[in-house]
Amino acid sequence: MRHSGPLRIVPDFSFPFSKVVISPHEGVDLGYISACYSVRFYVNVSLDAFARGEGDGIQAQLFLDHNCKQGTVEISRALWEKLGKPRQAVLVADDTGQKVLFLTKKPE
Repeated sequence: MRHSGPLRIVPDFSFPFSKVVISPHEGVDLGYISACYSVRFYVNVSLDAFARGEGDGIQAQLFLDHNCKQGTVEISRALWEKLGKPRQAVLVADDTGQKVLFLTKKPE
């Protein structure tokens, strides 16, 4: 699995629920180099459960955008609320790159 560093979450009121934007620098950390990916995002799931393939994912579009400030992740307000309104998150991509976990708490 690959992961980003801690990212400051920027909720965007205009985003649809299924849109997530990161900078290309974070994209490289996760193994992404193209501008857009269709992935399943997992929220409110532990790292261990994610690694075992547990939990229900949300089909979403992950965009790599040079206009997104490095060290941030832009998400919809609705997704931010579903996450519990955290200030930061770490993104964890599985080995296939098709599933991404929003990790908002440090692993225990």
